[in-house]
Amino acid sequence: MASTPSDGTSTAPHLEALAVLEDRLGLSEEQTAAVEPVLAQHHVEQQAVFERLRINPNASRSAPRPSRTELFELASALMPVWEQANVAMAEILDEAQMAEWMVYQNERRNQLRRRLQGRR
Repeated sequence: MASTPSDGTSTAPHLEALAVLEDRLGLSEEQTAAVEPVLAQHHVEQQAVFERLRINPNASRSAPRPSRTELFELASALMPVWEQANVAMAEILDEAQMAEWMVYQNERRNQLRRRLQGRR
């Protein structure tokens, strides 16, 4: 799931998210340092769910679309992962930042849903 920027280096997805969140949430240096391991753990746990359910969230559009049952199972398995991240983030972020974090999380979930449902 890592991307390769044009300079040939590889960036972990949680670091890409951290860069977005630093700007979007206006994180302080202390908050950035505290958020990074939360995002790293969140990514690891999400990946474990995808692997356990054998769903590749980055598969091509021509890949088989997961069934409704598989999508429901995925959502059910990811809920505790998302909730755990929310609890951890609530200890780091102020109220306004937490509200924006929730908006960000909803956007990411919607992107995942569209990606998985848009396959042929």
